[in-house]
Amino acid sequence: MARLATSQHGLVTSRQLAAIGVTYRSIGYQIAAGRLHPVHRGVYLVGHRAAPHNSRFRAAVLAVGADALLSHRCAGALWGLIDSPRGPVDVTVVGRRPRKRDGIHLHRVGHLDRQDVDERDGIAVTAPARTVLDLATTASSATIERAAAQARILGLITTQSLLAAMQLAPQHRAIPKLQELLARANEPAFTRSIAERKMLDLLRSARIGPTATNVLVNGHEADFFWREERLIVEVDGYRYHGSREAFERDRKRDGAYVAAGYRVLRVTWRQLVEEPAAVVATVAAAVAQRTA
Repeated sequence: MARLATSQHGLVTSRQLAAIGVTYRSIGYQIAAGRLHPVHRGVYLVGHRAAPHNSRFRAAVLAVGADALLSHRCAGALWGLIDSPRGPVDVTVVGRRPRKRDGIHLHRVGHLDRQDVDERDGIAVTAPARTVLDLATTASSATIERAAAQARILGLITTQSLLAAMQLAPQHRAIPKLQELLARANEPAFTRSIAERKMLDLLRSARIGPTATNVLVNGHEADFFWREERLIVEVDGYRYHGSREAFERDRKRDGAYVAAGYRVLRVTWRQLVEEPAAVVATVAAAVAQRTA
């Protein structure tokens, strides 16, 4: 029983216990003795009530049973795209109608393509692109854009994989929202981080928006790019540029831009938050300098 629980976030199910010879009467005794702790009907934590990380997600999937996957908000949290939500755990089940369970929000689909199914931390979960699609059913456009941007940062999705997920579920009710998001990709608005989103909002407000974002320049992806002005602005996000390796990589990238004849400005997260007016003034001056 302990070995089984170790492999699945400290959890076991009544069916699994029966398969190793533990009777229902014995399960009752183990609960009374404090060795098993019910999480859902037929799902137990073994040994203590202290739930390991992500065990509530695993418990919900185990409780629903075969063809069940973590999905929607909870899948987004498991992939690291959004903060872990409070309340019921979102679980999608394929091709059947399971009984309702307290603490679980059930979503039923008739079919999921293999590309829509994945596993993370030992938990069956909707694939990242499908997760973004499902999130869009209830989340705001801003939340979806941030989640999609984070997925791109983590290398979990591309625009192509998101389009593929939409094609696999042509009747999905979130498709219009994602189509609108992707239609703005060349405005540009489909940026990679919260820091870049904030920067883009500042630039648009000042009417000095770039020609493009996240564009390939001399072998590197530039955050903000003004083609005629030959100007590049890079944003050091508050989470993604903290290591020495990242620092050195950024300077190598800047050197490649300069060698290709571009001017480079760097903006930090602290400047964006504490000195937004100064950031706008600096970029505006750089844009005007080349066009004057």
